[in-house]
Amino acid sequence: VRQAVAWAIDRDRILSQALGGIGRTSSLPWSPSSPAWNDAQAKTYSLDAAKAKQLLQQAGASGAKVDLFYSNTLATNAAIAQIVQANLQSVGLTCTLQPKQAADYQKLFVSGKLPGLFVNGHGFGQLAPSTLPKGALPFNALQNGSNFSSPDYTRLADTLWTAKGDALTSAYQEINQLL
Repeated sequence: VRQAVAWAIDRDRILSQALGGIGRTSSLPWSPSSPAWNDAQAKTYSLDAAKAKQLLQQAGASGAKVDLFYSNTLATNAAIAQIVQANLQSVGLTCTLQPKQAADYQKLFVSGKLPGLFVNGHGFGQLAPSTLPKGALPFNALQNGSNFSSPDYTRLADTLWTAKGDALTSAYQEINQLL
């Protein structure tokens, strides 16, 4: 289902309509100047509604309901959420927007109690890759806005923090694959 959502999102439309063409589309959270950047892995997902529908059917999730939370402080968040909602509905999910006042959204976000998908920016993509799964709340391996937990992800976060040389390069590839 996670992969179906990734295939369902029209990143080019988000870039063009919600972000005014500023930036680049990517499947990775890093900037191209990051040592974790990988051109091929950055292109892992693009809009493929047919593939998204197929994955949802295989997972038995066609027609599932999902809430999409965002802070309504910035119009950009609402614009992104509306595009994502349309994308998810076009592949067979029922997506309900859940705009929240900034304080209410932040409370849910930091507690890891967002009961659905969310739109949230982060500014860690240009820093050392280890800071993303250790410090950026959307991606933090130990506590994040989704309450996502994975032994592999935690291991990779620790490896990014401590490894050097080839082990670090390998960890970049692995975490990119997982993300």
